Amino acid sequence: MRLLSLAACLLILSSCQDWPDPVIRSVTPSEMVASEATTLAIDTRLPLPMGVDYATGEVEADTRVTLTVGTLTAPTLTVLDISPQGVITARVPSLLEPGSYDVKLALGDGRTAVLEDGLTVAPGQWPEGYTIDPIGPQVQQAPFTITV
Repeated sequence: MRLLSLAACLLILSSCQDWPDPVIRSVTPSEMVASEATTLAIDTRLPLPMGVDYATGEVEADTRVTLTVGTLTAPTLTVLDISPQGVITARVPSLLEPGSYDVKLALGDGRTAVLEDGLTVAPGQWPEGYTIDPIGPQVQQAPFTITV
């Protein structure tokens, strides 16, 4: 929860509870490779629910937003930024199988926005295996380098 100055929100009515639904305008990039974590920019309209406390002169805004791609919920720590223009930046890990996925935003009060097939995941190039170079003579209790 964030507190905003009353001067910034003079037109907000404290009794308003019919906030408009959020909207996802676009997802950039709209395609990612399955084997590569990708940072997405979700362009949104996020009408955050607010309440006015006239006694203290403060406005309270509920800024909780959850991002889901398919069944993958972006961990809270990966939501990097919510800009004043309504662009949410989040890093999506390389956990999704190739295909199309809905992108969903859920606000703290339960309102949601869904962009159907908002992200396409293309097949990735995963390694078939790993090799470890030979390890030369070592000294006990001393660190050494391994190249993978």
